[in-house]
Amino acid sequence: MAHNSTIKVNNHCQCKPDCPLWKTPGFGKFNYNHASEEIKIAAGEKAKRTYQNRLQRQKKSTLSRKLHEADKMVKEGENGQETAVITPQRQWFLDRRVEMTNVCIECGSSTRKAHDDFFWRICHIVPKSLVPSVALNENNWVELCWLHHQEFDNTFDKAAAMQCFPEIKQKFQLFKHLIPPHEMRKVNPHLLK
Repeated sequence: MAHNSTIKVNNHCQCKPDCPLWKTPGFGKFNYNHASEEIKIAAGEKAKRTYQNRLQRQKKSTLSRKLHEADKMVKEGENGQETAVITPQRQWFLDRRVEMTNVCIECGSSTRKAHDDFFWRICHIVPKSLVPSVALNENNWVELCWLHHQEFDNTFDKAAAMQCFPEIKQKFQLFKHLIPPHEMRKVNPHLLK
C-alpha cells in the first residue's frame, strides 16, 4: 500500500507564485536571476568565507603532514638522546645543495639555494620514479628555477627545446651506461639522439 505524503516541496523560485525557474543553492528561496542585490552580496561573502576556510584547512593539513614527517625523521639514539635520521634520498638532496651555484642554467635567475625549498630547484635529468637505478646518481641533476623545472618535467619535447638541453645531454652521457635496458625506454628519447 503506497503512502501519499501531504508535505509538498516547492523547489521553484519564490519571487512570484508561478515563477518557472528553480531555486539557486545559496540564494535562499530565489533563483540567482531574481535574487536581490543584498542576497547576492551575502551569498558571495559566504562563498568567499567558505573558500578561505577550505584554504586554511589545507594549510593546516599540509603543516601537520610536514610536522609528522619531521617527527618520523627523529629517532631515539642508544643513550636516550634524539638523533636525526636522514634518508638516502634526503642526503642526496643535501649533497646536491652543496654543489648548487644559486643560478638557473636556463635563465640565470636565482634558485634560492639558501631557502628550505631548495630541492624544487634540483631537477633530475631522468625521473627518479621512472628510472630508480640512477635516482641517486651524483650526475643525474641540473639546477633550474622552479618555472624551468616544471617546463623540463612537463614533456620530453619541451625539455628538448630548452636552451640548456645540450648541456643536460652531455651530463646524461656520464651515467647513461648505468641505466638497465628495461628502464632505458622511459628516458627522454631526445637524450639518446
